[in-house]
Amino acid sequence: MNHDNSPNQASPEMNDDVYVRSVYFFDPDGVCLEFAAWTRALDENDIAHDPVQADGTKREGMILRNTAFAANDAALAGTMAPAE
Repeated sequence: MNHDNSPNQASPEMNDDVYVRSVYFFDPDGVCLEFAAWTRALDENDIAHDPVQADGTKREGMILRNTAFAANDAALAGTMAPAE
């Protein structure tokens, strides 16, 4: 699978927007595994959300390039809990 920034977040073929290529498979016990590799170096232009720590607290200091994502994150602040 070619992970990219399209609305579907996947492309049927490799293109300049693909940042990760993945292969999914099942181990002998039936557990689905993923083998993934970066296809390009990532930089500050790839940041869409402020980082969040495992406990759900927001990491400050990152600049968002997409204000729609920033507004969405602000609306969700405090409503998400880390996995247990």
